[in-house]
Amino acid sequence: MPIRPTTWMLPRLSTATGWTSIRHDPATRTDLSVDAWGFGRLDHDASRRQGSGRRLDTGASCSQRRPSPSPPPVGERGVPVVRSVLVAAAHPDDEVLGCGGVLASHAAKGDAVHVLIVAEGATSRDSLRDPEARKPELADLKASASRAASVIGAETPHLLGLPDNRLDTLPLLDIIKPVEFIVEAVAPEIVYTHHAGDLNIDHRIVHQAVVTACRPVPGSPVRAIYAFETLSSTEWQTSGERFRPQRWVDIKPFLPQKRRALEAYAAEMRPYPHARSFEAIEALAQVRGASVGLEAAECFMVVREVLQ
Repeated sequence: MPIRPTTWMLPRLSTATGWTSIRHDPATRTDLSVDAWGFGRLDHDASRRQGSGRRLDTGASCSQRRPSPSPPPVGERGVPVVRSVLVAAAHPDDEVLGCGGVLASHAAKGDAVHVLIVAEGATSRDSLRDPEARKPELADLKASASRAASVIGAETPHLLGLPDNRLDTLPLLDIIKPVEFIVEAVAPEIVYTHHAGDLNIDHRIVHQAVVTACRPVPGSPVRAIYAFETLSSTEWQTSGERFRPQRWVDIKPFLPQKRRALEAYAAEMRPYPHARSFEAIEALAQVRGASVGLEAAECFMVVREVLQ
């Protein structure tokens, strides 16, 4: 008896943006259908990497990793891939604020850096969510995310387009499933995401979704999950789990690159002394670096780290 396709239905958020459904055929391991900012289809197109793979059209291509052939697989930019790295961020600009320097460092080493952005980042500015009214701003954020990814050397970002600062209105499973799909598709060895105790509700939910999607089952490619701090959210929390650095990474050579990536999000930045200003971000890097004898660093909490 043939295996019937399974469909995960996700709530329609509007006619302009949001997920409609995911269809997954266990027999062929294909057919993801979504409607987020007008894109999202899985097909059998050849992957941009060497070898066969699956392609998720959410504004980016991604392949299921297999044991590396000889020569090693090649990423979008023609550089041999050393490792697959994923950053899962709640909003456009969080990926650069939290770990832009480290991502640039990974890309410089030849790692394939994948960016997943869960929420659209604009509609919470209105009392009632109206994606159509924010359509030009949403398009600008999408373009900014692509420019920032290019600056740090990452692959084209995956944008889910879920409701900004309203992830708590969705069933958690409806966030986990698309995150899980991306994790399966890009097979990351290292995952970066938000701190579980951030003030921002979307940050906390994305952390929970990522940890669930990357649960340590046998055969999971994920060897490490690190939580980053996000200025104007992490340090503003007054209760619960506080951010306590456990891992420092020298980003001095990549600090100018991080700033250029943030310049792609110029509309999201604020003048000093706001916490989300260029001056404050560089000051944090200097303070984190000086605490361990470096000129600039990004810090992380270790969520999970499997060593061999």
